[in-house]
Amino acid sequence: AYFSGIEIAKRLQEKAVRKHLIIHDKNDREAPINHARELHKVLPHAELFETQTLGHARLLKDKMVVRKIEKFLTI
Repeated sequence: AYFSGIEIAKRLQEKAVRKHLIIHDKNDREAPINHARELHKVLPHAELFETQTLGHARLLKDKMVVRKIEKFLTI
């Protein structure tokens, strides 16, 4: 449980980290979308970016996702 996304987010919250981007695909078969949505509840100030049809592995290779990350990092 210590290494779960939600537990890590709680520890980040304690350190006042306020800039987060959560990216998750609605059709991810390895990690259901509700994991990202629950994480977003713990980090309500974070931006949740949901994709569709990318699954788990193709997510970080997608041009739209890469542009989203680039934009997020330059803000």
